[in-house]
Parts: sequence; C-alpha cells; structure tokens
Amino acid sequence: MAVVKTLYPAGTAEECARRITETMLGKGFSQGREADRYTVETASGTILVLVFEKYFLWQRGNLTLTAVLDTAEGGAVRAHLIIAGANEGTGAEKKLLEWLEKALPAG
Repeated sequence: MAVVKTLYPAGTAEECARRITETMLGKGFSQGREADRYTVETASGTILVLVFEKYFLWQRGNLTLTAVLDTAEGGAVRAHLIIAGANEGTGAEKKLLEWLEKALPAG
C-alpha cells in the first residue's frame, strides 16, 4: 500500500521543490531520476507537481514519489506526498518519507 502524507513546510513552493529534488536525486546509495514536473498558475495560487523514481538496492525495486505542492490554503505551502513501489511493505517507503520530512521542516 502506498504511503501518503501531507506536510506544511517552510519556504516557497519552488524552495520546497528544490529540497525534494535534492533528496530524490542525491540521498542514499542510488541516484533517482525526475520523471516529470509541471506548474499550473491558478487564481488560488501555484500548483507544482513533481514525479520521481528512485531505485532501492535492498528493496530491489523502484519507488515512485508524486509530490503535489500548492499554496491554495491561504498562501502557506502544502506538500502532498505519495510514495508507492513494486515491492511495497519492505520499509523503503517509510525511509524515503523520513528523508523527505527532514528536507521539508514545518513552517
């Protein structure tokens, strides 16, 4: 089952996107890759969607992170994180979430 978490980190959506990118591409023994990224400007604020894949050697499979960043709730950044993978239940999802929570401290 996927791990889903919503955080309210400090900083702008772009700063949060940079910290997520650094975590996904540089943390751990394997390098991740950014599969997609797009931004939508709305009357309520910016919506930024990031999709990453990261290989976990000890899991022997990829995890996918989908991160949706928005400022629709009164200007504060909301980061909605969805982590899923082929070998779910090995603990890799929770480890990745720990890394992301450290990269996105509360605002």
